[in-house]
Amino acid sequence: MRLFVGIAPDAATRDVFARYMAGYLADRVRSPVLPANLHATVRFIGEVPATLLPEIRDALAEIRAGAPTMTVEAIAAFPQRKPHTVVGLLARDPYLAGLVGAVGAALDPMVPAGDARPYIGHVTLARVERRHLARLGELRNLEASWKPRTFELFESRRVGDALSYESLLSVPFVG
Repeated sequence: MRLFVGIAPDAATRDVFARYMAGYLADRVRSPVLPANLHATVRFIGEVPATLLPEIRDALAEIRAGAPTMTVEAIAAFPQRKPHTVVGLLARDPYLAGLVGAVGAALDPMVPAGDARPYIGHVTLARVERRHLARLGELRNLEASWKPRTFELFESRRVGDALSYESLLSVPFVG
């Protein structure tokens, strides 16, 4: 199973992202992120045996965290070297930072983080051919913000050429 913890935008915010990227990239997208798949990853877990799923679910279900405000503050391209992915960078939020820490503490005993890079909150919008990133400067004034009610454990599955994300657990924020 390929798993990750994420925060999905509400339907209205998904529509904002979809319209924004359709207007900017239209037919330039190499692999679009389907609106139903939009999310901010809190922790990528990766491949784990299905036998570990109950323990992961139990650990995540115990987390009590306040709801962050998810606000896109800038558009960027990832990775910095040979960029090919357009993302909406999220403004720093103490509740999001707290959630990232709590999820890490809950999961590290079972599935240690494979990546030591610092967390950068973002929503992946599209993967594009690098030549189209020259227009990245036009991507300003994206107004997208939402207050999530839950964070989720997702399973990522490949269905043909597309990815499908299935929610395996939804944990409500407190307060």
